[in-house]
Amino acid sequence: MKNAQEYQNDYTIVKPNYDQMGQKVHEIIKENLSLANINVHAVNYRVKTTESFKKKIESKNYAEPLSELTDLLGLRIIAYVEDDVERICEKIRSLFTVDEVNSIDKNKLLGEDRVGYRSIHLICSLGDDRTNLPENYRFKGLVFEIQVRTILQHSWAEIEHDKNYKFSGDLPKEFKRRLMIVSGALELIDREFNQLSQEIDCYGKKVEVEAGKGNLDIPIDKISLYSYMNAKFEHLISAIDMDASFNDMDNKILAELKDYGISTLRELDEIVPTDYSTKMEKIYIGRYSNFIGVLRDIMIIHDIDRFYDRCFNGQFTMHYDGHEIFHAYGVDLGKVPEEYIDYNEPTNDY
Repeated sequence: MKNAQEYQNDYTIVKPNYDQMGQKVHEIIKENLSLANINVHAVNYRVKTTESFKKKIESKNYAEPLSELTDLLGLRIIAYVEDDVERICEKIRSLFTVDEVNSIDKNKLLGEDRVGYRSIHLICSLGDDRTNLPENYRFKGLVFEIQVRTILQHSWAEIEHDKNYKFSGDLPKEFKRRLMIVSGALELIDREFNQLSQEIDCYGKKVEVEAGKGNLDIPIDKISLYSYMNAKFEHLISAIDMDASFNDMDNKILAELKDYGISTLRELDEIVPTDYSTKMEKIYIGRYSNFIGVLRDIMIIHDIDRFYDRCFNGQFTMHYDGHEIFHAYGVDLGKVPEEYIDYNEPTNDY
């Protein structure tokens, strides 16, 4: 049987494969979560150092540490709410081969009467379809661990497990009891965030249904506006290069709509030209637009003077080459201050 130093030497030889596999798996996860519209706080990975590997095998008796250790490559996905954890795990199972026997759901291990560390640990491999490819053959037989948890679960885990912090280790009973109360409170907060997330989604779907029926006497807020835009311009979103988002500018566009004098979806709908989507589809083929641009288009087309008198404060530049939409509606762009027209090629910030 080899000693710890000999196993460490063996690991030094294969470690570059884990480094390369880590980069590949990291990119696969990020790309596929994005394609599935699953927003996460972070996706990170690390490969165990040779020194850490040696300490690990010295602390426990392993017959074959290179095959028994499943976390030589470890990835961590930090979600926002518990429902996202479930969706992420489903996606992971569709992307990789998961060893369900050795994977662990720490939530279930706690039982009904305990609180504490909560996370899901999936033991994975790339699977035969990928490792049979020549460029991935070196990863055949290698496994990795993916941890999936919420931000609050991650925060608690970092505090509880950090050996350098005062909350870790064996503490007097009173302190342990209070720590468990804090852990339970975090779990309740996590569930409340999840419930709020579900209710926000339900509200958005309700707005879409009501908008489809023509019931638009709904106050404008971030959720109602986004739901309305998705329903109103569903065809346009798929027909052109349309970014169906506010690009983190929702507060800005909400303020512009309010300054313009629009407070309900009905008031907004009444100023949308009936043929706007048709004209945009013809004009913007191959060009970029987003919800911010569409809403500003609509306000400018309806009343350019009102927009520049009430809403505009120099926060964006009009790209001259992309303004056929305004000419199509007879809008006089001569009213736009010269310094806010860009005569160069259009970019994606409008």
